[in-house]
Amino acid sequence: MSSISVWKPGPGAQYGAAKAAKIFLASSQAWELAPHKIRVNTVCPGSIMFDGGAWDLYRENNPESFAAFLERDLPG
Repeated sequence: MSSISVWKPGPGAQYGAAKAAKIFLASSQAWELAPHKIRVNTVCPGSIMFDGGAWDLYRENNPESFAAFLERDLPG
């Protein structure tokens, strides 16, 4: 498991760098193991909104900013 933080950096450079390293490792392993018919993938989930989570709190505390974020950054 990696993270969307690889492509959309935010606070926590160490976290993003560690997740990017996982993608590099999986890519390298995929090339090395392909002759043995072994497939290697990395899953990079995006942010998940759930009751009481960080996005839910952001939505409650900053409704205008959150609405702009939804319009600008999330596919429709």
